[in-house]
Amino acid sequence: MNLEQPLAIVAQSKRKPAAPANILDRAIDPAAAWRETVIPFAASRVLLLLVTAIVMALNGLRGVPGATAPVTDTLAGYWDRWDAQWYLRVATNGYSAAPDLHNHVSLAFFPLYPLLLHLFLAVWPWSPAAAALVLSNACFFAAASTLYQLVGLDFGHRTARRAVWVLALFPTSLFFFAGYSESLFLLCLLRCCYHLRLRQWWMAGLWGGLAGAARPLGILLVGPFLVAWWEKDGGKTPFHLGTLGRAALARLRHAPSTLAAGALIPAGVLAYMVFLWLSFGQPLAFSASQRSWHRGWAWPWQAVAGALTQPFAHFPQISGTDVHAMTDSLWGLLFLAMSIPATRALPRQYACYLWLFWLEVLSTPALLDGAPSPLISMPRFLATAFPIIIFLSGARRRFLITCAVSIPFLIFNTIVFLSGGWVA
Repeated sequence: MNLEQPLAIVAQSKRKPAAPANILDRAIDPAAAWRETVIPFAASRVLLLLVTAIVMALNGLRGVPGATAPVTDTLAGYWDRWDAQWYLRVATNGYSAAPDLHNHVSLAFFPLYPLLLHLFLAVWPWSPAAAALVLSNACFFAAASTLYQLVGLDFGHRTARRAVWVLALFPTSLFFFAGYSESLFLLCLLRCCYHLRLRQWWMAGLWGGLAGAARPLGILLVGPFLVAWWEKDGGKTPFHLGTLGRAALARLRHAPSTLAAGALIPAGVLAYMVFLWLSFGQPLAFSASQRSWHRGWAWPWQAVAGALTQPFAHFPQISGTDVHAMTDSLWGLLFLAMSIPATRALPRQYACYLWLFWLEVLSTPALLDGAPSPLISMPRFLATAFPIIIFLSGARRRFLITCAVSIPFLIFNTIVFLSGGWVA
């Protein structure tokens, strides 16, 4: 009896199956992604609703610094806080160049979310604030399902499941529940990246343009698009200076329509600029209005230096504002350091977006007029930095630690938010 053949069969059965050469063969069916998303989505929503019920029963926690009464004594009223009120105001009354009591201007809020909310309100018979919650949660479910599909392409189903859990339980994922644009922006961002991985250029350009219409960060997707366009032959062309020019010219000659699809990405921001120009005579009014939030342009290292020194400006006296500034700085510096190993573990497209994200947020710090926290809102911004979410899900131990740390912080942040305090 010849033993070589059975032994060869056994050895072959122990090998891992080869990955499909075509990435389309690894694409996950949307229905499968929806099924995998239901449990983490439902569990996180139940957690947030339980916290809401407790805060409502206590009529809010008045001990929270800056605590204010809710708009109404309803669930939607408790969630109608901070930027949610701005988006609802734009959705119902339109844009205005007139500042509010704090000199804030609605032109800083990009139009896609309030536009969709305005259309939704045309058929929604109940509270406008409740409509904002429904819209945000629907967008978040779609975004989480897309994240599952995206991560599954490169890292498999197990990591994809973990990524959805990390996203749903992230310490500032409460902003995916509230009437903020975060969930819609994340959906557009992930859909763009997903279609880029599948080399579906025009769909990627379309979703990238929608991301730019949701938040100005969407324009950063031009970078991942160019990386994907460069690597569309499988990444075989090296980035050596001697071949860079010739390879770029060859791509331009053979696939001009592919690159043209990328022109859709800045279209969202440009469309809003045209609207501002026609309506208010200032195409960059959204950028100028950031002055009322103490934001301006700076070199990234100035933002980092400010984050290290500004929170301690009144030391040894520490106020609640200083504590917030320390928290913002800690979040920013911790995740900035985490981005270094994340870059090595992720595809180039994701790493490109991650560092463009840092370049943008560190170049627009709140350093004007003596602002105490240069990295204000950083914890909220990081919730949409999806490459970090993928990195935190990459190993089981890292995933478990992340969830164990995230859940208490998510509960705490939700309590503060629902009580009218500032979170991010």
